Order: sequence, then C-alpha cells, then structure tokens
Amino acid sequence: PGMGRTRLLAEIGRRKELDGGRVLTGACQPLREPFPYGPILEALRAVGDTPLGPLSPVAGVLRPLLPELAEALPERPEPLADPVAERHRVFRAVRELLHACGPALVLIDDLQWADEDTRDLMRFLAGSMPPELAVVATYRSATDVRPGPLGAPFRTDPAVHSARVALGA
Repeated sequence: PGMGRTRLLAEIGRRKELDGGRVLTGACQPLREPFPYGPILEALRAVGDTPLGPLSPVAGVLRPLLPELAEALPERPEPLADPVAERHRVFRAVRELLHACGPALVLIDDLQWADEDTRDLMRFLAGSMPPELAVVATYRSATDVRPGPLGAPFRTDPAVHSARVALGA
C-alpha cells in the first residue's frame, strides 16, 4: 500500500503521447463479492464520448451491461442457452468494442481485488488483443497468494508485448 500504483496510472493517462486516443479507466474494489467484469465495464462506460468504429451484432450483448452505450451498440442478439457460449460472446463483444475505439489505453487499478470473470476476460484479451489497444493494470502482489496479477499463467499473442514492473519504495 502506498507504493504509488494509482498515481502511476494517473500519470500514464495524462501523457501527451496519448492525445487523440482514448484513455479508459476502471478500478477493482475490495468488495466481499466483486462485480463480474466490474473494472472493464467501468472503463467502457466512457467509450461513447466520441464516435466508434463499426460494430458487428455480437457487440449488442453488452447493451444490458452498458446501458450508457445503448444508442451506440447494435440490437441485442437472442441469448444463447449455453451460459459458457454466452460468456464467450460477452468476451468477444468487449474485444470488439475496444477495437472499435481505435487507439485506446485501458488502465485498470487494483487487479488483486478482481473477480475471476474479470481475470478470465483480461486473459482472453491478452491472447488476442486489438492492434491499437494497450492495457496497463496495477496489482498489489503482497495481498494475494495467486501466481501473478491474473491469478494464473497466461499466454499472449506473439504480437502482444507484456512486461511486469515492480515498484519499490
């Protein structure tokens, strides 16, 4: 605590190099039962401030999760009977919405408090990240025994560069 992770994200988000792109921020909360996809949905609420690129019908599954963007999203497709397939559809829709943002930086704070659904979504994005997307997440490793910020090893697409930076006193 107090190492400056939140401030680091704020400073990154204000960099001049990011002018012209979107900076989307979300934070995990220390809740007894964290909200599924909470920090990602929090970050995505702001994407409607400027026009989006084209979206396929799959993005419509986000309408109930992001009512702030209802006008920008396609109609919601019929729900699938299989909850796993529906979850995959949500993951694809999030990736597509981030791709439609154009150049974007997603800043997620306090990933140690994320629910497993958020961690799974982050691993999914890392495996096939949109080309103009960058993600920076902070994580307090001393509070968690899980192996790494996403709770398990993850594989990135070969075109995705990842790094882990440890902050010192």
